[in-house]
Amino acid sequence: MGGYDWSYFDQEENSMASVQAETIPVSELVGKRKGPTVNSDTSIELKFEEEPISYQVNTWDSAGNITGSFKDVVLDGQSGRTIYEVVATWERGTGHYFFPLTIE
Repeated sequence: MGGYDWSYFDQEENSMASVQAETIPVSELVGKRKGPTVNSDTSIELKFEEEPISYQVNTWDSAGNITGSFKDVVLDGQSGRTIYEVVATWERGTGHYFFPLTIE
């Protein structure tokens, strides 16, 4: 998982509290890990323990630049090692998840 921010009601303090965490750059977070090998016809389904209100999927290049934004994991037009980021939003906050895929 990458960075996140989360809010909750602290009963002891009787107020809202927030937690924020930053992460290292994407290139360091994913490193040189080789992702599973898939082809462009592969269907990727995202499963969440708690379904988010919304999510967005970004693709990143090895230099740490976002190369696209999508509603789902899109494999068409990608080749080789591709880093995916899922930005999921819930009522209480947002989480960033990263994973590499090798697309043939």
